[in-house]
Order: sequence, then C-alpha cells, then structure tokens
Amino acid sequence: MPSYMEEGQTCVVCGDAATGLHYRAITCEGCKGFFRRTAQRHLSYVCKGEEKCDINKQTRNVCQRCRFLKCKAVGMSADLVLNEDERVQKRELIKGNRERRHLEQLLSLIKGPPADEAHVKELKFEIDLITKSYCQNIDQPLVTTVHGMAVSKDSQLAEMLRPIVRRSNEFAGVIAVWNTLPVDCQMQLLHHTILEVQLLRFVSFFDEAENCFRPNANLSLTQHDLLETLTVEVQDNDDMDELRELISSLFVLARSLAALQLDDRLLAVLSAMFIFDPSNVAQSSLIPAISSTYARLDDMLHVLSDEASDGMSTSRAFARLVMTVTAFRRICRHLAHHFNSHNAALFEKMLGV
Repeated sequence: MPSYMEEGQTCVVCGDAATGLHYRAITCEGCKGFFRRTAQRHLSYVCKGEEKCDINKQTRNVCQRCRFLKCKAVGMSADLVLNEDERVQKRELIKGNRERRHLEQLLSLIKGPPADEAHVKELKFEIDLITKSYCQNIDQPLVTTVHGMAVSKDSQLAEMLRPIVRRSNEFAGVIAVWNTLPVDCQMQLLHHTILEVQLLRFVSFFDEAENCFRPNANLSLTQHDLLETLTVEVQDNDDMDELRELISSLFVLARSLAALQLDDRLLAVLSAMFIFDPSNVAQSSLIPAISSTYARLDDMLHVLSDEASDGMSTSRAFARLVMTVTAFRRICRHLAHHFNSHNAALFEKMLGV
C-alpha cells in the first residue's frame, strides 16, 4: 500500500478497495482501467436513465456513462492518460531503471572488498597457471578418429566426447583440489559442465561484423549453417522449435560476450568456475572443498575485473558479464537436454572445431 494512503481506504468512484492515486483520484484497479480505456479509445456511452445512476462496487458495470461521469466528477483527468507510444516509453524507462539497479547491485558484488597486494599477487600467479592449462587443453582444435568415416551417430558422439572429457579433466587438474576428489565426483562435475566449457570456447569465436562464428580463417558458421542441421537430424517438431530458439539465443549472447572482449584469462577462470560449481556436487562431505575453490576462483574474477576497470562504465560492463554468463549457462543447460544422437550433426559443428 502506498505511504500516502490510509489503511482500508476505498475507491472514490465505486467504494471498492483502493490501490493508489490514479489520474488524480484515489481509485481501485477496476476504475483506473475503465477510465484509461475510455480515454485512450475515445469511447462514448449512453445512460438509459437520466445520468443519475448510483455507482458502487455492485453497480459500476451497469451504467458506463454514469461511471465515467463520476470518474470525472471526483477529479480524474483524461489529460494524464498515456497513449500507446507513451505507455511503451514508460515501460522501457521502468525496465531500464530496474536493470540499472540490478547492475549496480551486481557491481557491488563484483568489486568486493579491497584485497591486499600479496593476496592479489598469489591470485594472479594462479590465474596464469589456469590460463596456460586452458590454452593447452581446452582451446585446441578437436580431432576425432571417426571424422569423415561412416559410423553410427552414437559412435560419433562418443568419439567426440572422449577427447573433450580427457582435456577437461587435464584442465581441471591444474587446480590442486581436483586431484583430491574421488573419480566419481570428478566425473559428476564434468558431466554437468563440459558442454558449458566447450560452448563458451565456441561463442568466443563470434565475429560481430559477419554475425557468424569463425573458429579459424577457413571456417565460418552462420545461424543458417547451424539451423540447417536440424532439418535433417531433428524429427520432433517441439524439439525443432526449441532448438531453433536456443540457437538464436546463443547468437544474441555471443554478440553480448564479444562486446565485452573476453581474453584467455577470463575464459579460463570462467571455465574453471563452471567445473567447480558446488551446486553440482551430490556428496555433502565434498561441498566445503568445492565451495572454497569456487570462492577463490571468484576472487580471481574480482582481480581481473579490477584490472580491466576504467571507471564506472567498464565496471558496469563486468556486471553485465555476470548477467550474460548466467543467461549463457541457462541456454547450455537447455541444449544439454538435446545432446543425443539425433542432434549429432549440430553438436559436431559447435564442438568439433
């Protein structure tokens, strides 16, 4: 309830429970909407009596003419009713303000408390190790032994996954806690995140000028190229529609990430954060160790954010990074549901580069 209203205050038009000041009068939602529609559409009404109908909660819909006259009599002003263009502008302004507040909240989290110089030096050393491991293991062309051979789609996927799992395992091994985890926990963490790690690498190849992914000088993948695989491989119409939407969203997010100019260090730290996500751990006894590692990786992200920061605008760009990466991971999780033999051609194009 707005602070200017009293408890139990009623609509001055019909006596229903009031919700606020609308067009200069304290009214309910029903009378607000009725007055707005009448003013926007320039509607006119006719009273069957002498324009003296009693307007209350029960009768307000009986005579629209008398209801509108009472709206004006209590002070409601048609001049304050926005047209459709003005309503759209107002919604955009509200949306922009809401996003700005959200970004400022994220910014305060990203900036975090100031770190001492020795701690930052340690984190930078670890960032370099993680980046080196990322470049050696993740950011490498994927070569499979079945490429170009006539094999089943299941074999095609299995052969593609084998080096991805091996490389992801070796990449994660640069972080000390990884080798202390049971193998089943390692596989559990990789199972939930290898697609995210590989697709993050894939979207880093986005060419803004050409609106395509360009893994190397001799290969470009447009949205049409990826969608083309669906006409052959996907049989279910619902799957087809969802995959089309996911691919379209992937291009939108790739453009957003490209605008942030992620370097190898950020890609490496983000990939490690994907893998060491404590929410993917089933064994409760292992969660503290994984959470501690994740927190340290988050500190590394803070360091990279501070290092790249050049005033408020750049800091806000890093806040947008958090939002964009969250949206990216959400798309990856949806894509994971479609990671099967029916869609082998699609995932080979995205991962086999």
